[in-house]
Amino acid sequence: MNARAKTLDERVVDARSRMDALRARPAPAADAEERLKEQLASALEELSVAAEELDQQNDELMALRQQLVAERDRYRGLFAQAPAGYLVTSPEGIVREANQSAAALLGVAAGFLVGKPLAVFVERADHASLFANLARVAAEPEAVSFEASLVPREARPVRAAIVANAIRGIDGGTAAVRLLLTDLTARDRMLAGPEHSRRLESLATLGGGVAHVFNNLFGIILGHLELAESRLPEGHGVGRHFAEARKALDKAVVVAGKMLALSGCAVVDAREGDLAAEVGRTCEELRASLPAGVELRLHVAASVPAVAFDAGQLRIALGALVANAVEASATRPATVGLRVTERAVTAADEHLWRLSGLPLVPGPHAVVEVEDAGDGMDEAQLDRAVEPFFTTRFPGRGLGLPLVLGIMRGHRGGLSIESEPGRGTRVSLLFTRAR
Repeated sequence: MNARAKTLDERVVDARSRMDALRARPAPAADAEERLKEQLASALEELSVAAEELDQQNDELMALRQQLVAERDRYRGLFAQAPAGYLVTSPEGIVREANQSAAALLGVAAGFLVGKPLAVFVERADHASLFANLARVAAEPEAVSFEASLVPREARPVRAAIVANAIRGIDGGTAAVRLLLTDLTARDRMLAGPEHSRRLESLATLGGGVAHVFNNLFGIILGHLELAESRLPEGHGVGRHFAEARKALDKAVVVAGKMLALSGCAVVDAREGDLAAEVGRTCEELRASLPAGVELRLHVAASVPAVAFDAGQLRIALGALVANAVEASATRPATVGLRVTERAVTAADEHLWRLSGLPLVPGPHAVVEVEDAGDGMDEAQLDRAVEPFFTTRFPGRGLGLPLVLGIMRGHRGGLSIESEPGRGTRVSLLFTRAR
C-alpha cells in the first residue's frame, strides 16, 4: 500500500505541475487552444482517478483499523481469561495489566494490581532476584526464567515459576515486560497426587491381607475354645478363663473387621432399608457414650431416597466420625451435628468422589453429614486427612477417617470432607439410590 500511495502522490503532483504550466503560458492561438483544453481535460481526469483511488485507500484503511481494533479486543479477552497468570509491568516492575488468573494467584482483584510494584507481592528474600531478572529482560533477546515466592493476600506464600520477556517499542528498547506466572505449589501437589494415592492403596491392601489372615486364625482359635469349653465339667473354675478369652477374641475380630473395612476389602452386606431410621438408632446409642457437655443433634430431611447400606458398617463409620467431632470440640459445651438429607449429584461434582476414586452415578443420593465447630483443618492437613495414622490431635490415633473411607469404598459411595481453620469440619457420606 505504501508503494501504491507513493505512485498516486506522484501522479497528483505531475497533474498539478502540468496545470500550473498551462496557466503560465501566454494566450494561445485558436489551434493551440484545443490542444490546451485536451491537456487540461487529461489532467482533470487524472486528478479524478487519483481522488477515487484516495477514497478507496481510505475505505481500506478504515477496514484495517476496525480489524486491528477487533484483534486488540480479542487479545485482551484472551489475556483476561487465560488459565495461566499473566502480568504486564513497566521495565521497573510496576504492574500495568493483570489477568484474572494472576489476580486469583495473588489473592486480589485484577484492577487492584494496576499501579502497584510487583515486589509488594514477592517475598523480601527474592527481591534482589526479581530486580536482577527484570534488568536481564531488557538486555537479552530471549525470555528469562526464574523462580520466586509470591505472597498472596491473606494466604500462605506459594512458590512460582516466572517467565519474563520484553515488549519492544518502536525504537527497539524495552517498553514493557510480560510475565507468565505458574504456581509450582499446586503443580507439585497435583504431580504428587497419583503416587501418594498408590502408596495409600498399597498400605490399605496390605492391611486387608493381614486382616484376612487374622480372621482365619481367629476362626481356628474360636473353634478350639468352643471345643475345650464343651469338654469341661459344668461349673469348673477354668470356665471363666475361657469366657475372658472369648471376650478378647470377639474384640480382636472387631478390630480385624475394621482393618478390612479400612482397606475397602470387607464384605459389604448392603440391603435396602430406612437409612434415616438406622442413623436415628445409632444416634441414640452414641449419645449414651458422649462426654459431659457434648450434645449430638440429629436432623432428618423430609425426603430421603431409599438406599442400600450395611447397617453394621454404617454404625462403625458414624461412631468414628462422631468420636472425631467430639475430640475436635476442645471447648465445652459443644454441639455435634448429624444430618440425613438428599443431594442431586451431577457429573461436575467430582469433589464428592475424589477421595474414594469411584465416580458416583448422576442422580439423587442419600447424604449423612457429621459436623463439628472445632478448630478445623488447613489445606495441608486436609490433603492428609485420610492417611492412616495422620492426626491433628494428641488423643487421636489417625484411623477414623481412613476407616470411613474404606467403608464408603465398599459401598461404592462418596466421601467429602470440608474444613477451614477456626470453622470446624463437615464430613459427608453419600449413598447411591437403590434401583
